[in-house]
Formats: sequence, C-alpha cells, structure tokens
Amino acid sequence: MSEYLLAEKPCVDELIALGWQWLKPKDNELARDGLNQVILRKECIASIQRINGVDEETARAVYSDLLHIHDNQQFTKILRGEYSRTVPTQRDKKTIYLIDFKDISNNKFTVTNQLYVEAQKSRIPDVVLYVNGIPLVVIEAKNPLSGKDKNGEAFDQIKQYERDI
Repeated sequence: MSEYLLAEKPCVDELIALGWQWLKPKDNELARDGLNQVILRKECIASIQRINGVDEETARAVYSDLLHIHDNQQFTKILRGEYSRTVPTQRDKKTIYLIDFKDISNNKFTVTNQLYVEAQKSRIPDVVLYVNGIPLVVIEAKNPLSGKDKNGEAFDQIKQYERDI
C-alpha cells in the first residue's frame, strides 16, 4: 500500500474529523499568490480583518508585509503579536494579531496536502496545517509498514523545506 493511503490520507482525515477544513491539493495553488508563496491570501486577509477589526485595505497591507518576511524569528515575533502599523481610523499605531489566542473559535483551521512550492529547489510537503491562512505545521508522512526507519529521512526533508521554502 502507498504512503498516501497509509499515512498522509489518515492524517488529513483525522484533522478533518477534528474540525479542520480541507483545502484540496488542486485548489491550494489558487488560494495563494503563486506557486512560490505559501500564505493563503483570502483566509489571511479575512482573518486579519475579523481578529483586529480593521478595514480590508489595512488587512491587505499587513498581508503584503507578511509576504516580504523571510526570517523565521521575525515571523515568530509577528505571530506573538509584536507587529503594529498605522491604520486609517487611529492616530497611534495599532498592534495587529494574526491569531486570536483569547478566542480560539475566532480562528480558521485549514489543512492541505501535496502543497507544491516553487523555489530554487521546488518542494512538495505532504501535509501543511494553516491557522488563519498562515502555515504553521508541516508533516512529512512516511509509510508505517516500511521495514526501514524513515525518521531521519523525514527530518532531513523538513530541514530542506525550512531552508528552501
């Protein structure tokens, strides 16, 4: 049996059963601004508006800022709420949150699989978990019936994704 049937599909099915919305592989390209991007545009913009009470223009500007961040530590700070910007209705800068940590039901949880990402070395992670259109978890599925220990191989692939995507 294939890795997909034994590992990847059961993982996606379990997440769907837990309430995650599935973005089919054929649809995940359309949800992004191109194959070289990983953020789900509409989900991210809508979530920024919903969580922060800002207009679409401000949410789109935040989204645009996010597309230009390539440093994981800087992105982690933004995820923790260390990001602010001027908004049209306020004199002072407003802190912008990407995830609602106070009301978890205010977040949108999405799972996709076989996410093709075009880069200098293109990659296809098996399963990607998104919160509000932001990719937070990458899962590299391995066939549990294989007689070989695939943990090292999976770890190496995750490190490649971290480097190349």
